[in-house]
Amino acid sequence: MHPSRKGTLKPAMYIFFSVTITWLICTYKYSNEGCTTSSSKIIRSIKDNDNTGMTSCYRYNDGNKTVKAEKRLKLLGCKHRLPSALILGVKKCGTGALRYFLDLHPQIEVIGTPNFENRNLNDSMKRWASRMPLTTPKQKVVAEYQSTVNLYQNFYSMDKLKYIFILRDPVERAVSDYLHVRDFSFRNKNAISYRTERLKDGGFKTFMVYKNYELLPTFEESILAKDRALNRSHALIAKGLYLNRMRWHINRFGRENVIIIDGNSFQRKPVPVLRTLEKFLGISPFFKKDHFHLDSNGNFYCPNIKERPDKKCVSEDNATKGRKHPEVDENVLQMLRLFYQPYNRKLQKYLNQTLIWVD
Repeated sequence: MHPSRKGTLKPAMYIFFSVTITWLICTYKYSNEGCTTSSSKIIRSIKDNDNTGMTSCYRYNDGNKTVKAEKRLKLLGCKHRLPSALILGVKKCGTGALRYFLDLHPQIEVIGTPNFENRNLNDSMKRWASRMPLTTPKQKVVAEYQSTVNLYQNFYSMDKLKYIFILRDPVERAVSDYLHVRDFSFRNKNAISYRTERLKDGGFKTFMVYKNYELLPTFEESILAKDRALNRSHALIAKGLYLNRMRWHINRFGRENVIIIDGNSFQRKPVPVLRTLEKFLGISPFFKKDHFHLDSNGNFYCPNIKERPDKKCVSEDNATKGRKHPEVDENVLQMLRLFYQPYNRKLQKYLNQTLIWVD
């Protein structure tokens, strides 16, 4: 080989020459069976040694990832597989950041919220699998999935499926949810409606309605009833009552198959949480402290992995992250803290797990 071309053999050519030479040597010395084993080992080693340093069905470029060539996919054993784990929420507790960071692991491919058609179960599973990202036999799919309890019944028969929840201080969650729904309504006028209510003084107030949310111009107005007490049934408040939801899933799927992530801990120090997830998912240790750095504002952690130039700061990739929260009346915040306190303590006791936001 010409000196200037050293080390530039394409993977397919390298496989051909390596396997051929090994086969010739083996057939001269040993049986065909032994040669078949040796050749298979070479092919497996090449499969495991991707030119990115991480075996994957995708190439990672600045700002995006692309599917590799068809021949390469076949060599790597890439295909659409059902998920090994589901991220089930809770909304505005950090599911987006968790999904974003977990996707950095070379043994994981993460997908947002693929639709599941609740028809014939076998047919639905096949259709659902086809919507999953491509993975090698050594990788696992983690899918974020948010739907009704009835649809969760379909996953009960899936062997060894894991369930991931991330929970956050419910007061912070409520304010964040309000901001999220309000901003969404500004960008999607066709998705909302309005309801007008007559007041005792003869005036009116108009609610913006989106799904099961009814919002007024401020967070305080939205969650307070007419007598200035908390409207406990309001969606912004009710979604922060985590205990019943956790109890339902743990009873159905088993505590060993459900992990509860502390969203506040994850926001402060993501690496210990990601390492805990590695053990839970049964994947190799990968995450290190130097894989992340704080953004210029010191608010969010950003990936710092040279093999993944497609991943930038979460706040850069998603304009809805890092929005400034509205200033909320401290008296209203204290009302919320006192309301949630007994529920939070029961949750912590039930989980037998310390949550840093529980007093």
